[in-house]
Amino acid sequence: MRKRRRVTFEYTMIRDVNDDPDLLPPLVQLARRVHAFVNLIPFNPIPYVDWKPSRAERVRAFQDGLSAAGVPVAACGQLRASRLRTGRVQASAPARPPGTSAER
Repeated sequence: MRKRRRVTFEYTMIRDVNDDPDLLPPLVQLARRVHAFVNLIPFNPIPYVDWKPSRAERVRAFQDGLSAAGVPVAACGQLRASRLRTGRVQASAPARPPGTSAER
């Protein structure tokens, strides 16, 4: 018998791009239809891109809205912490870009 796995949506929240409250109902509908887990990830700024991470209040509003609709949800960091507690993931050092060294 095959083990069922849950689909996870990694939703990167970008200020004023995809964090409008009007986008929450379609996300809820899609996640419920495919029985998905949603992980909310604030955008990590990168050079030459004007995007910024969503404000904490917006991330919390999405988290609360998804949860109230019965969609399993975590904000960035919560999912990893949960998996570390349950032993489903091993702690590891952050990845380093190729050609870099930990020594200074």
